Amino acid sequence: MRELLWISPLIGLRRISRVAVMLATVSAVACYRPPREQQLAQNFGAHRAELETLLTMAIADRTFSRISAGEVPPRGMTDSRFREYKKIFETLNIENGVNWGIPGFPDGFFVLASTSVPMGAKGKLVGYVFSLVPPGPLVSRLPISDSPFEVRHGHGQEGSFRALEGGWYLFYEVDW
Repeated sequence: MRELLWISPLIGLRRISRVAVMLATVSAVACYRPPREQQLAQNFGAHRAELETLLTMAIADRTFSRISAGEVPPRGMTDSRFREYKKIFETLNIENGVNWGIPGFPDGFFVLASTSVPMGAKGKLVGYVFSLVPPGPLVSRLPISDSPFEVRHGHGQEGSFRALEGGWYLFYEVDW
């Protein structure tokens, strides 16, 4: 009987933990709001000089294939150089840093304005890309969904690009 008194609260705690995890997951997914295409285009116009500076810096630091907008600099980068990147990321409202290439488009310089992985290993990337070779497919409007949920069958990847100017493009990529 004494053992049952200890088991009963544990079962309640497990249920509460499961509910808490489920609510946290739903809350995080529900909060995903990718930047709108119009916002990205306006930000580009207002901060073109900062994007060009970011590109120049990244070319000089090409040995770093990824520079996160987080709190930890890439291994081998000085703190002062990383602070320069962080300042530009904050000015541009860049949440996820920069990459040289993403799967399917290895030669572009990607500025990741927003990323999400709302469920499992599925994800979305939204931002800017600089490429001397026009990426494809080029579209007149990006298919950015406001919903964190997109129903797709099977597994795959799809990317779209919209031309801005001077080798700069907006991009949206979704993995499913």
